[in-house]
Amino acid sequence: YDEEHMTLTGERSHVKYAIGERVLIKVVRASKDEKTEEVVSKQEINEEALAALQVLGYNKKEVEKILGKFDSSKMTVEEIIKAALSYF
Repeated sequence: YDEEHMTLTGERSHVKYAIGERVLIKVVRASKDEKTEEVVSKQEINEEALAALQVLGYNKKEVEKILGKFDSSKMTVEEIIKAALSYF
């Protein structure tokens, strides 16, 4: 942390973050009372659904356009795929 400039610099990436900037974080593991959970980000879920639809033969741009038509924020990968298929 650089107190003078009020920035935080990544040790490995050397990327600087300042107060007020938006950052995307990814929680890889969470532990409570020795129970560990894998937490998957929404972006990863959407990417997995996109990849699955591409395997089925759909064009990436076409799929991205369809995925933008509905709110997938609380959906599983399977639910996103089913919803997207209903648009084709």
